[in-house]
Amino acid sequence: WLDAVQSTPGLAVEPLGANDVAYARDLVALVDPFDRLIAATALRLDVPLITTDERITASRAVQIAW
Repeated sequence: WLDAVQSTPGLAVEPLGANDVAYARDLVALVDPFDRLIAATALRLDVPLITTDERITASRAVQIAW
């Protein structure tokens, strides 16, 4: 799947940075640490998420596009 993402125009693999990890700790509305990292990265990039994850959506921690 990584090759497919990297070869698709308009999609990018975003590196996870130390600031993302630090900010993720503050997203206490999300229990799953991976959900926290995803949400923190979206907030840093100022982009909405495309997700059907009910916990992320219910947390209202990040804007959901769909």
